[in-house]
Amino acid sequence: MSKGGRNPVNFEWLGLRQRTEYAAVSERTLPNWPRLRLDAAPRPPARGGGLRTGGHTAEVLNPLSEPLRTGCALQEHVGEDSESANAAPVPEESPYPRLEPGLYDAECTSAGIYRDPRFHAWKCRLEFSVLSDAERVFGFLHLGNGQKARAGRSSEYWRAWVIADGNQPRKRQVLTPRVFMGKTFEVKISDVVRRFDGRDHPPSTAYSVVRQVVRRLYP
Repeated sequence: MSKGGRNPVNFEWLGLRQRTEYAAVSERTLPNWPRLRLDAAPRPPARGGGLRTGGHTAEVLNPLSEPLRTGCALQEHVGEDSESANAAPVPEESPYPRLEPGLYDAECTSAGIYRDPRFHAWKCRLEFSVLSDAERVFGFLHLGNGQKARAGRSSEYWRAWVIADGNQPRKRQVLTPRVFMGKTFEVKISDVVRRFDGRDHPPSTAYSVVRQVVRRLYP
């Protein structure tokens, strides 16, 4: 019988209740801990999770995740630890703007063509600055799924390009997106309420896009 009336420990791995006798932690906290090690010596994994008491090593194993070796002493977790906070993702962009759907005057400040890897399609992205409140709103025009970008007479890109240029394109003329830049248009803005996979956006993440170039205002 050991000091304090407890039976001597003659095995190496402890269960949830037993391990609380050797570390100032609760049963509720221990299963959620990553592995914390004091030494660099490799140790075999635990079956079902446990606290190792041999030598100078104290480690808590979480069988549901890859062990995380931190090189710090075993201690009670209070709130979120600094390592978890540093690993959390951080948004790199501001939320997309959301305006009341309708017609707006907006200047095109940027235009470019790119291949969207998600949809395997060519897109023209137009960036507009809404004159009434200087919000940036984007418009996207489809340019086909082939090896090269294409815009037929029935496409929305062809229609918008003619509005921006003021004339029909000649045969084999390059329909450059630069024709939109620096010009002010009346545009139709509406909400995007569904994700690319068909699921609804949460209400707070719906955003506005330019659906249509209606007419050129200036110059």
